[in-house]
Amino acid sequence: MRRTSVTLAVFVAVLISIAPIQTFPSQVQAMTTAAVPNHNPRPLPNGTNLPYYEYLPAGYGSGTLYPIVVFFHGIDECGNGTTELSRVLKLGPPKLIEGGKQFDAIVISPQLPPNSSGVCDNISWSTTITTPFVNAILNKYAVDRDRVYVTGLSLGGGGAWMYAKANPGVVAALVPVCGAGSSSTGFEVLRGMPLWAFHYEVDSRVPYSWTTSKLGVITGVNPEINRPTDNRTPGYTGAFNGTGWTWRLGQAAPPASENPILTTYEGSSHAAWTPAYNNQAMWDWMFSQRRPTSAVFQQDFQSSTSVAAYHTETNPNAGQFNNIGAEANGGTWSINQGRLQLVRTGSTADDNDAGITRHTDLAAAPAVLQVGFDLGVSGWTTSPFQSSAMILSIGKLIETRDYGLGEVSNDTFQTLRVNGKGGGQFAIATGTGESAPLAANGTLHRVELFLNKSATAASYKGPNGATSTVRAGGVALWVDGTLIVEEAASNGSASTLTDLRMRFSAGENATWTLDNVVVRNALPQ
Repeated sequence: MRRTSVTLAVFVAVLISIAPIQTFPSQVQAMTTAAVPNHNPRPLPNGTNLPYYEYLPAGYGSGTLYPIVVFFHGIDECGNGTTELSRVLKLGPPKLIEGGKQFDAIVISPQLPPNSSGVCDNISWSTTITTPFVNAILNKYAVDRDRVYVTGLSLGGGGAWMYAKANPGVVAALVPVCGAGSSSTGFEVLRGMPLWAFHYEVDSRVPYSWTTSKLGVITGVNPEINRPTDNRTPGYTGAFNGTGWTWRLGQAAPPASENPILTTYEGSSHAAWTPAYNNQAMWDWMFSQRRPTSAVFQQDFQSSTSVAAYHTETNPNAGQFNNIGAEANGGTWSINQGRLQLVRTGSTADDNDAGITRHTDLAAAPAVLQVGFDLGVSGWTTSPFQSSAMILSIGKLIETRDYGLGEVSNDTFQTLRVNGKGGGQFAIATGTGESAPLAANGTLHRVELFLNKSATAASYKGPNGATSTVRAGGVALWVDGTLIVEEAASNGSASTLTDLRMRFSAGENATWTLDNVVVRNALPQ
């Protein structure tokens, strides 16, 4: 199995509570940092609890970020989350772990509750359940955000399909095993995502065609074309080569250039999970996958409670901020529950600025840049219409620490602002676009900027999974998965996309929370 020593940081921004966890009761328990179960149930937004089994690799807690596997169980494994939680251990990755298999990854296996009548048949892994749960899990653990893997069997395989369809920008690889769900509508959004599906040829509970129809939509070619019809006791594996499907005997991973992948088994069984999850080639393939664009700078605030641990001015290539600072009355920085937080008291003194700076230190200035972060605001006081209470500048900076200084205009490619809107609300704005008013209650909101300094328009996959375009010399702003504006960059035609600085220079009482900062020198495709 592939080992990893990933040190980049990752983050997700969702302020929801997580239901109780339960560590695996046998050999895994000694490997976790949470051997005592959490007996404090907290409801998800839909009012249900979603308890889960947690597996942490041996080195977890050392500051290393780990890949994560999220597993959705089948219909026979739902339960009350306490005395019936062990049903989750019957099949799939949890069963392998109980049998002694070790992963160099986090493995999370939640349990669905029965319906109000105690019946599991009417329960499904809907995205109203899976999306907030996965977001919360990604926020809770030290996860390499470029290596998030989703899998499931039967009912859970259908849940894995649906989660990936709704969150294509999150998933690095998808492994649905005999996945439920007859509809194939909309699955073209998964085109290009690393995907390996498994199914028995004759499955009376979940028809084989439910898998092949989705793969046909994704590739535009029915995978059954040219499929071998001889005995497939060891399984046959087909993969899409760009124009058609190529089939090979066995369960080995096809060449990296071929995707998606389908392994089919001869017979009328439903239990494709047994050969699928026992196939080491699948696990090796899974852990080799990454989201297409990797970050040049990425940092969360999970590894230390000291602000000083996240910046160094003396070593600009250390993968940290160059500065996280506040002047005489600029406020106080701290790490609060794994997030960077600035508390400002609204001083009227002249020297009351604070901010963070990052020089990207790339060998050559990139033509495109993606900048993302999670932002929360609370504690607005008597100046609710404060404009530019926070300013993010991207371009070529002239100063790392004095946050009272503005940048030379032609060295700033684009700015982003946070404006008070009255009534305890704020908005995120750039150029001529501004988000709808957001409640200043501390909730984190995902902000994504796509910048294009090149001479031609650039396409990218937006946070909603659809292909979008940012014009030459342009910028696109997204907030919480919604496109706010796409327009020409506001200034700085001569600037380079090398640095960013976030300034808090207005004397507004507020608490600012930041997480999940990521800078990429390529746009997601």
